[in-house]
Amino acid sequence: MTTQWPYRWHVVVEAAHQGDANALWTLIAPAGDAEALTFGLPCSADGKETTHYAMSTAATEEMSAILAELRAESLPAGLTIIEQSKDDPMTFSGALAQWGLRLVEQGGGA
Repeated sequence: MTTQWPYRWHVVVEAAHQGDANALWTLIAPAGDAEALTFGLPCSADGKETTHYAMSTAATEEMSAILAELRAESLPAGLTIIEQSKDDPMTFSGALAQWGLRLVEQGGGA
């Protein structure tokens, strides 16, 4: 059985650019999806003070093409993208570790 969401993408953005990243994702997402809160996972190097926000999502072929084009050109300020091919999955925690980040512990500040 095939799926229309065969790709996984992990994306992180500097905290100062969270609103811009949410607005961008609203444009990329399929029509009708409200993505204004996509980047809602707080993270940082020490897991204490929020310095970045992250997300992980399944994606269609079309969304993946848009993201690949964005990554090949110049990404908006503070945005980093890791593609997950359908054949070579990386866990979200593995992607965060690659960036030197981890989720902020419960009660961590922004």
